[in-house]
Amino acid sequence: MPDHEGLTSSVGDRFSLDDFKTWGMFRIEDLFEVRKGKRVTKANRLPGRTRFIGASDRRNGITDFTALDPIFEAHSISIPYNGSVGYAFYQDAPYFASDDVQVLVPRGEISRWAMLFVATAVRFEKDRYSYGYKWHLERMRNTTIRLPSTPAGGPDWQRMEDFMKGLPFASTLVKVEG
Repeated sequence: MPDHEGLTSSVGDRFSLDDFKTWGMFRIEDLFEVRKGKRVTKANRLPGRTRFIGASDRRNGITDFTALDPIFEAHSISIPYNGSVGYAFYQDAPYFASDDVQVLVPRGEISRWAMLFVATAVRFEKDRYSYGYKWHLERMRNTTIRLPSTPAGGPDWQRMEDFMKGLPFASTLVKVEG
C-alpha cells in the first residue's frame, strides 16, 4: 500500500489514508438520495448548453451538451451503471443524466470538497460491478463505502474537506469562491 503519511490539510493537520481506526462503513442510501437518470434518444437531443451526462469515464461524464432542460441540480454525484460502470463524478452545474446514470443527491449539508472525496470513495467500488452484475438502483442504495468517521460514528465531513483542500493542486479541483 502506498505511503500517504506526507499528506497534510490546508490547516496543517496530518492525515493518513491507512488510518482505518477512524474510518467507518456507510450505506450510500443513508447519506444520499439515489435517483435515476432519464431515457432520451440521441435523435431527441438537440445541441444546447445543458450538460448531458452519460455512461462515460471521461470529461466528468459529459458526453454532449443539449437543449434539454436540466433534471438534476448542481452539487450531486453522477455514477454510470452501464458503460463505464462506477466512474463517479462531482457535478458542479445543473445537468441532464441519461438512464445509464444514477445520481447521488446529498441528504444533508456536505461541502463540494467532501463530495469530491465521496466520489473517489465510490470509484473504489466499481470493480465489484460489471455488465453481468449491474450496479442497479437498489444495489447502489445498499452499497457501503468506507469514509472517515467521527468519534460518534458519523461521517467526518470536515476531515474529508480538509484532506481534499490539502492535496497538491487542490485549487484546480473546485472553483475558487470570492
